Amino acid sequence: MQLNPAQLGDASTNNTIAKLIEQSLTPHIYWSAHSSGNCISTEWRVLPFMVLLSVREGEYRCVLDNTEKRELRAGAGSTLLIPAGLCHRLIVDQATVADGLHIHFTLFHNLDVFSFYELPVIITADKSAGIATCVNELTACLADCEQTFSISRIALKRSASFRLFYEIIMVSHPVVDTEFRFLQLNRILPALKVIESNLDGGVKVEALATACGLSRNAFSRLFKQITGASPLRFVNRKRLELAMSKLVYGDLPISEIARSVGFCDQFHFSKTFRAETGESPSQYRDSIRMSLPHKI
Repeated sequence: MQLNPAQLGDASTNNTIAKLIEQSLTPHIYWSAHSSGNCISTEWRVLPFMVLLSVREGEYRCVLDNTEKRELRAGAGSTLLIPAGLCHRLIVDQATVADGLHIHFTLFHNLDVFSFYELPVIITADKSAGIATCVNELTACLADCEQTFSISRIALKRSASFRLFYEIIMVSHPVVDTEFRFLQLNRILPALKVIESNLDGGVKVEALATACGLSRNAFSRLFKQITGASPLRFVNRKRLELAMSKLVYGDLPISEIARSVGFCDQFHFSKTFRAETGESPSQYRDSIRMSLPHKI
């Protein structure tokens, strides 16, 4: 949908918002594998970051937990791209070799950039060359960074990350009103900041609305229009995403993780976590770690 300048705001305001977006866009890499032949099939799982697998040899198969549950195939030269929060299962043949990433691109206060886009799960070989080049370069750089410290390697990592972001955007489709939603982000930035700072405690919608200078109803409508979720749904999702990361990449007891993401007790946390992922926190920790040959 194309919006006219009157709908988007004046050029000065748009430029200011564009600069804020440019400054806040941040890649987060949680796991990588370069030219790995240790490709592992998984059970059903939900991850708080994007899974990206660039297949060099063999084949990955992916089943999504949707109504069709059909098997999608990514052969040599293709890329498998699974958005954050999408329940899926991977099946892989023994002879498969791939470059892999768990990566997350955020704006401002941990807002998933790709929540504004429809991403293809399978990118065919004829459209995947740019992504494959970036993934190869980035995973190779990360493997080298594990061994030695180098400013040039840090610069290469950042450069490859942003080029990968560009390549993914170019094969994706913006959801309805994406441009308008981006340009309205500044109106809810105070609320996003409050949410990020208070994931370990109570977050009241009234307080978020006050931070943005809006009534509760007006704020709730605007927040859902921009993010696609109600304020409370957004907060709960961010808490669970943070909990997923802590379960996989840390060793804190589950009771401490529950408290750190704002749950009053472990029972309530486990019940909510299972409803979202299909597994208890301890099951989730074990199953996801089993599917990761190594961590960065």
